[in-house]
Amino acid sequence: MTEMETNAVREAADVLLGAYEGVAVKPGKGIPHARAVASALRRAGCSAEVELAGLLHDIVEDTGWTVADVRVRFGGPVAALVHAVTEDDAIVDYRARKRALREQIARAGADAIDIALADKVASVGYAVSSGGKLSKRKRGHYEAVVAMGARAAHPELALQVRELLARVDTRDRPPAAGVARDAGLEVPLSPAGLPTCRPGA
Repeated sequence: MTEMETNAVREAADVLLGAYEGVAVKPGKGIPHARAVASALRRAGCSAEVELAGLLHDIVEDTGWTVADVRVRFGGPVAALVHAVTEDDAIVDYRARKRALREQIARAGADAIDIALADKVASVGYAVSSGGKLSKRKRGHYEAVVAMGARAAHPELALQVRELLARVDTRDRPPAAGVARDAGLEVPLSPAGLPTCRPGA
């Protein structure tokens, strides 16, 4: 990353601090989420421009900033990517809104798909670390985004989302009959319903 690109990312980080001041966000969202998305893009080897757009990807949805504001401050290409991953809140129905968003992302191309996937890496990663649940409709949207991975510039981001979703599934699925869980490990039960042994005992 060049010095100019590094300075732009730092500027975006400063912009986020101001933009989100006083804005109420859900747990796992806001500035920590934006940083996690940018980090996932950087680890995947995305360009500084894509990382910058990832850092700003929710600023229009969450704050008073507009795509035009992003364009003035960070240039047309970054603004175009932010626009591509910003959903239309005029569409009331959840599934219709998310479907329109995915179509918009697909039209924007591989870099926008990378940002959408990195967004899911951060969101599902937070669910894993926090013990949060994923609703059925949200899970469906996430899987539909993962299905776009073949058209991403960095398809490995889709694999990361799949792995994280599998961890959520493993954590949340009910234990099989005759099996209990101990510290995340499955433990056989006796006929009386008591653990027959502890892992590592």
